Amino acid sequence: MTTIGKPKIDKRPKLTYMGIRTMAPFKGMSKQIEKMADELNAWVAVNKIKTAGPPFLRYHVIDMRGFMDISYCVPVRKALPEAGN
Repeated sequence: MTTIGKPKIDKRPKLTYMGIRTMAPFKGMSKQIEKMADELNAWVAVNKIKTAGPPFLRYHVIDMRGFMDISYCVPVRKALPEAGN
């Protein structure tokens, strides 16, 4: 059995990123993540955006019995204008 350890506060440097945010039920959340990843990754490629690291998921609200508030994100070197979609 693996133990996680005690909770701690981890200070990290500021990270500029862009992402797509949605509300999704816990069941079926992975399909929503795949859809967001495909959409954002395609937009990044078409617009020749230089990323500053690997993509990540941000969980704004975790509710396994209800809806998850999640974002699929990619770090970028500088803030970009919104796409308006």
